[in-house]
Amino acid sequence: MSKPSVFISYSREDRDIARALAAALETAEMKVWIDEGELLVGDSLIERIASGIQEADFLVALISPNSIGSNWCRKEISLAISGGIDGGTVKVLPVRVGRVAMPPTLADVFYLDFDESDADQSAGVLINSIQRHFFSSILSIGNEILPDVLPIHANPVSRNAVSADASRNPAEVAVQLESGLLSKMDRTQEAALILSLVPSNSGRLLIDSQKLAELRLDLSNRRVIPPSPYVDWLHIGVGSRRFLLDGGIGDGGMKFCAAELLTDGSGVFAFMIRPSSGSVDGGTFIFNDEVVVAAVLGGLWLLGEHASERAVASDPYYIRASLVCPEDHQNLQPGLSRNYLTGNTWRGTRALELAVGLEEQVERDSIFEPSAKFVAVAHRLTNELFQSFGMSECPQLDGSGRIRIKYWGAEWSGELAAWANKHGIEISEETITN
Repeated sequence: MSKPSVFISYSREDRDIARALAAALETAEMKVWIDEGELLVGDSLIERIASGIQEADFLVALISPNSIGSNWCRKEISLAISGGIDGGTVKVLPVRVGRVAMPPTLADVFYLDFDESDADQSAGVLINSIQRHFFSSILSIGNEILPDVLPIHANPVSRNAVSADASRNPAEVAVQLESGLLSKMDRTQEAALILSLVPSNSGRLLIDSQKLAELRLDLSNRRVIPPSPYVDWLHIGVGSRRFLLDGGIGDGGMKFCAAELLTDGSGVFAFMIRPSSGSVDGGTFIFNDEVVVAAVLGGLWLLGEHASERAVASDPYYIRASLVCPEDHQNLQPGLSRNYLTGNTWRGTRALELAVGLEEQVERDSIFEPSAKFVAVAHRLTNELFQSFGMSECPQLDGSGRIRIKYWGAEWSGELAAWANKHGIEISEETITN
């Protein structure tokens, strides 16, 4: 596989920073062009520099009080912009050193503030950004085409600094997210619970090596769905403006579970559901209703925490829940092993590819962590899904945010009770009566 090549443009007064960045980039197995090592006696400066820029994938421009007044730096950036951004070959990544105004030619390009007190951290952010540019393709979400030069500005964004995006259509974004994730899933023999979340106002998360490590740590001791120890996040990596999570990959695509968490706070979660009792009439897929409820709890927690805590996106949040039929079946049917109402098993099938659930907006304090409000939102989501099968209510949860423990099987109840107690969620012994 080819390696990223980087040209570093800098003023002589900033050579120590340039050398440190060059060393860090080379350690990350990138090819670095820095004039100290590349120019030979007798070379034409302008020809060699132009050649170096033309052959590079990226131009890292150190913008400082020294380089602002440097004719050479201005010429190098001009060469990269005229042959790079317009020609689609060289990407300019500005790195600001000190408090200096960005030159007009770079006014519309996001930049990295270099922290001289923590040079390793700044170098890590730059390396992560170059790798993401190099290995990721441009992604289209709704009507927004993400730019070729992605944001790498390292300054933190406060909760109140999130700007509104009036053109953002949450429903359209959710459909795009779900379609993209489903295309990667193995749905030949399993149904899928899909949960998507789109904030009304975008957040701005910087994904770097530290944020990736924090996410991996956060999820290392967390089960994908709260009551089940059987499925974990096996791979957590970085894609184009997003974290990528999966619970395993087979020949037919992602298996068990998957999620994508975007830098703007939106996200999508999928949990694969195995048949509980095989097929009926050759084409009906019977699913375990408890698995669906548990998957909603797990997905809601993952997406709500990401939107509110990592991306700092503004609420209200638009949420969708859906059940997707496996490709080798025609119908879906809840596999209810207990009679919730006397003489009524509430069994019904849906001959639908996608059974769309609740579409509503919720506030941050309802879903940023498990709580009674959190369970109440999950109850509304699962109610919409189950009512599409002719059921009057989701029996495992109630509208006040309690867990009805009697409607969970023995293999679920112990773990679920421990999870509920940890988060201060009330366990109810209530049963549903006529």
